[in-house]
Amino acid sequence: MLEIVNPANGEKIQIADSDLVNHLNWQMAVNECKKLGNGWRLPTIDEIKLIPYNEMAKNDSLRVLHNSYWTSSETEKNDFNVSPNALKFNFGRKMQFNASKDQLHLVRPIRTIQIVNQNKTSITNSTQNLKTVKAQSENETKSSMKNAIDSIPTTNFLEDLITGENLTETRLFILYSPVALLILFCGIFIKGFIPNFSGNGLIYLVLIILSIVMMLGGLILIVIQIIRLAKVIFELFGYKKNKRTAREEAMRQAKQEKEQAIQDEIFRKEQAKYEEEERIRKQRELEIWNSKSPNERAKIKFKEMEDAIHNLDGYFSDVIFR
Repeated sequence: MLEIVNPANGEKIQIADSDLVNHLNWQMAVNECKKLGNGWRLPTIDEIKLIPYNEMAKNDSLRVLHNSYWTSSETEKNDFNVSPNALKFNFGRKMQFNASKDQLHLVRPIRTIQIVNQNKTSITNSTQNLKTVKAQSENETKSSMKNAIDSIPTTNFLEDLITGENLTETRLFILYSPVALLILFCGIFIKGFIPNFSGNGLIYLVLIILSIVMMLGGLILIVIQIIRLAKVIFELFGYKKNKRTAREEAMRQAKQEKEQAIQDEIFRKEQAKYEEEERIRKQRELEIWNSKSPNERAKIKFKEMEDAIHNLDGYFSDVIFR
């Protein structure tokens, strides 16, 4: 069977392979399409214009060329036309005409096989959509986690030493360690040399002061290096802790986003289902209305007018007696 897409709303429509056997009036055409079941119906005037002429004429071109096809589109009601006419379409002339429903014309049933809501979300494959959303959520979970972990400040003292990104800290660490040891050993060496020194007393005093200063300076630099190493150790533990916390936060956030995406898809699915049910309900109401005789329709309209007048009288009565 031929399938076409309505560009106006994106719905996919299936066309029957052949016409119904007989020429029918409009109401019989509506009923016969309905008897086929599975959503078969008359096309609207816009839908029938989408059907290629070659598809219609492939079995009997003369039949299609010299006859018109019923559509479900009706003309508007007016005060002098209780039973509105319907539109027919002629493929040979490529024109639509206003016709009395008592006329006999050809019928080519169609049915909607993929309904699209206002947001262009298909509801016939909503299960597949939900699976796609879940898969996307899984990818987003991994992506969110990776982004969160990547955003953790990883530039600590140890990495600065390895990568050389912080040149000042790297140079200080590299220089301080041998310099501190060198100064300390020089101070120790001078201190050991002093007892054997037999020169000038002033020089002797200078050597003592120099040895003390160098040993103290060396010790201070060594203490600073020890503090730096301790900082490295604490940063390593802190980095691991921050990374673990960030991973947990990313997983929590990604889980919430995944659940929200699934809830949104379920809502869209239910909304589309509701819209389709409303469309079917209105179509059934229209079919029931069209199945009624002109007298029955007139009685219903008269009753509606009586009810409206009665309600209006009641409203004015309430206003007056207030």
